[in-house]
Formats: sequence, structure tokens, C-alpha cells
Amino acid sequence: MAVERQQPRIRASAFERLEGVNCVIITESVEAATGFETVCKYSVMDAKGESLFTASEATNCCLRQICGAERPFGMSFTNEEETEVMYIERPYRGCCFTCGFQQLDVESPPGTSLGHVTQDFTLIRSCFTVADSTKQPVLSIRGPFLNCRCCDINFEIFDLQDEEIGWIKKDYSNSANESAENVTAKFPMDLDVQKKALIISACFLVGAMFFGR
Repeated sequence: MAVERQQPRIRASAFERLEGVNCVIITESVEAATGFETVCKYSVMDAKGESLFTASEATNCCLRQICGAERPFGMSFTNEEETEVMYIERPYRGCCFTCGFQQLDVESPPGTSLGHVTQDFTLIRSCFTVADSTKQPVLSIRGPFLNCRCCDINFEIFDLQDEEIGWIKKDYSNSANESAENVTAKFPMDLDVQKKALIISACFLVGAMFFGR
């Protein structure tokens, strides 16, 4: 019982820097090959460019080449003190129509479920449900009706009252390198920090599937 009472304080401490944030920018900072693995590191920053987290993904080179956008991955998030505060995992779900609906599992602290991001069954647009640790929906994410890589792709974020509260999009304007594909997410300043963390996690699933990350 004592462990359960302490859990919310651990999570709050992990995400306390998100309390005054209403925008995050995710950019790939390092990609290095070590043996058969490619280690990709991403910087998660606020709108001022101040670091919030560093995300590290170690992916087998073969999986990255063969599976492409459908590749499974695990990713660790650390803060400035290099403490792991969150871990996300995307299991391999295949690429066929009936079995390929994607899912992302989010843990914080690592080993304890924070929530899930699950691709919905839709015919005309890409949609995702963001759920808490009990798999109860807390947000939804809806993509465009036409996924075209020749123009910006915006994914809108909605609350349970079906009000649009933010978005996720690919953005070139926040990088000195115009070819860099940053992913930017916008959400309310007063949104619960755990929901903000789930939105940040969703950026990596959406980015892998649609932005070629």
C-alpha cells in the first residue's frame, strides 16, 4: 500500500518540467551505428529551445531496413540528471490490414504503466486513441483525410468532449537545417502533465508511421 501511495509523487516529479510547457519540439540529434544496432537520440525541447528530455532508441539495423515505418522499437527518456523517467515500446504488429493496427505502450517510471497509444480502425483517416494505465481513453488524435508527403501533415488532438486542444505536425521552421524533420506538438498549458507525456510519446509513433523518423 505504501508503494501505491508514493507512485503519483514519483510521476509528478518526473514530469514537473512539463507544467509550464504548452509546446514541445522533437528533433533527431544523434544517429550512430554500433555493431548491428543503430542508436538514435532525440532532443525533446520546449518552444524556447530548452531541453526537457533526451530520448534514445536502439534499433536493429535489419529491422530498420526491412520493416521501415512498421519497425518495432523501445525508447528510453532521460532528464538532465540522466535519470530515466519514461520508457516507450512499440511492439511489432505486422503490416497487413487486419493485424497491422499500431500500438505504443508508455511506462513511467519504467516498469509501471502510464498509458497507451493505439491506432483505431478507420477507413478515411488515421486516428489514434490515447488511454491511461487502465486503458480508459483520455484523448484522441486524428490525422488528415489525405496523407501526402508533399505538404505539411497535421494531426489534431481532441479531448473527451470532442474539443480540439492541440496538434502534432512535421515542422521545418524550428531548425537551422531546413532539411531536418522536426516534430512539433502543441497542447494547453494547464493540461495534466501525464497527458502531456502521453502526447510526447504519441509524437514518436506518429513520426515513425507518417513522418519517416
